[in-house]
Formats: sequence, C-alpha cells, structure tokens
Amino acid sequence: MNDLPISRRRLLTVTAAATALLPLAAYATGSGRRSEALPEMVRWTGRALGANSEIRLYHTDRAAANEAIAQSVAELERLERIFNLFHPDSALSQLNRAGRLDDPPLDLVRALEESNAMAEATDGAFDVTVQPLWALYADVLARTGLPPSEAELARVRPLIGWRQVEVSTDRIRLPQSGMALTFNGMGQGYITDRVAELLVRHGFPHVLVDLGELRAPAGLPDGSPWSVAVRNPDDWTRDLRRLSLADGGLATSEAYGSSFRPGGHDGHILDPERLRPALSVASVTVRAATATRADLLSTAIAVAGSARAQAILRAGGGESALLMDDRGRIATI
Repeated sequence: MNDLPISRRRLLTVTAAATALLPLAAYATGSGRRSEALPEMVRWTGRALGANSEIRLYHTDRAAANEAIAQSVAELERLERIFNLFHPDSALSQLNRAGRLDDPPLDLVRALEESNAMAEATDGAFDVTVQPLWALYADVLARTGLPPSEAELARVRPLIGWRQVEVSTDRIRLPQSGMALTFNGMGQGYITDRVAELLVRHGFPHVLVDLGELRAPAGLPDGSPWSVAVRNPDDWTRDLRRLSLADGGLATSEAYGSSFRPGGHDGHILDPERLRPALSVASVTVRAATATRADLLSTAIAVAGSARAQAILRAGGGESALLMDDRGRIATI
C-alpha cells in the first residue's frame, strides 16, 4: 500500500519455536487416522505492502505447498494493485484522483464497508478519509521540518469525514474535491485475511500469513499454537509479551511505527477529530477473529487512547488487547 521510502517498524515477530519442523512421530489427520508422513514447513519471504513479509505453512507435499505459495503471492499482488495508495494505476489511486470510481473492485467495496462499519462502532476513531491530512503532514514536514499550521489544518478539515463517502457495488464517490481515502490503517489486515483464506480453500489450514499483521486459520499440525513475540517499542531487545495464535488474527499499531520522513520520528497515526498525531498509546496489539478486525481495532484504539480502549474493543468485536501507553505502562484488556 505504501511505496514511499518511509521507515516502518514491525512489533510482531513469529518466534523460532514455531518455525522448527515437527517431530517425526505420527500426527492425527482431519479424518482421525494417523499418518507417518512428516508435515514439512514451507516458507516464503518477500516484500509486500512496503515491508518484509512471509508466509509459513506445513504440509506433507512440498510441491503442492510451493504451488499454493505461488497462488498466494499472485493474490497478494492482485490486491496490492487495488489498494496501493501511490501506484497511479491502482483502483484506489484512480478513485482518489477522479473522486469517483464506477464498477469498483469488490474487494475495494468490501474493505470500505468494513472500514465504515468500524468507524460507526468507534464513533469515528477509525476513518479512511484521513488521507488529505496525512498528505498535508508529509508535505509540510518534508518542506519545513514543522507540523502544519492551524490555517493549513483548517483547509483540510472539511475533507475529513467517513460519512461523506458514497459506496455501492456500482460506484464509489467522494463528494468533495480534494477528498481521498487511505487503507493504511486496515489494508494489511484485509490482504492478510484474503491470502490466508485462499490457502485454506486449497487445503492448507496450518498456515501463518505475516504481512505486518498476522492471521493463522489454525495452529500447527500437532495442535500447538504459533508463538508470536510482541516487541517493546522502546527497546527492541525485549519483548512485552509472548502470545499464542491459532484460529485468529493479531495486529499492532505503534505511535512511532513509521515516519512521514526518511529517518524521521513523527507520529503517523492521525486523529481525524483533532487533526493531530495520536501519541498517547505507544503501542497496542489486538487479537480478533480476523486480521482485518484486529487491524481496524488497533488503529482505532491508538487514535482514541487507553481510556476508551476497552469500550472500543468490545464495540468492534475484538477479543483482547495488549496496550502500552506513552508512560510505558502496560495493560491487558
């Protein structure tokens, strides 16, 4: 989604315990029978959505697994061509440029509908229309090294507001000139889910898709979960917590996880109401049924702050959250 040369850190890391091959002992198949074949881990690594990404899956047939990985990468690339904010030919870029997109891709409609449902549930803490604000911060910080002035912020305020967007399967319309959408607050989770679902449809349930946010449709073949470390944003040599993941999604939002400027240290998660960076939550990791929902909720909680985190988690259908505030205090919700 973001091809600009900005830095983006990743706080979720699959630990070594989840990458080892399973023991040679027989394991139970879905039919209840025992199989002596070794389910081998097949791993793909590459660049996706502007960051290092990977897919890990276990299967007894390496050739079939490699073919499934190839289909997954093709799906990932297809979705990037829809949601890439900076590629001029992407569906999203065409929409932002023209203010209207007829016969939009169904994935774009679906993602926008899910985004707007979360905006409704969180009283606007999540808002896909913040792109003009993001572009303003990027431009002004690059030119002056300072945040936008009150006058500059006032000019973009009318362009922010998810309720203004008209969306249907026939057309997406942005009613005001200068409006633009960004899916940087949920697109990673959305694409992660689509890739994971493709693999499950092709008979590969024991898979972990890691595109910055994580989705595991099931645990490891022996029944144990994947192990995920949540890094401390203030000290990457330490973990805040080790989490287990099976049949669900994890997503993290970090106040200083990326920057508007190469080598900069600017809060990139923007509050659509205050038109300022959201800095009161240093990091928040959300567990939910899907990576999409976890991604949406982590962004909304980062914007709304720790005082509203529990209410937002409940309203948005999340399962739990691990939060570190700007004073370094850690809470599990």
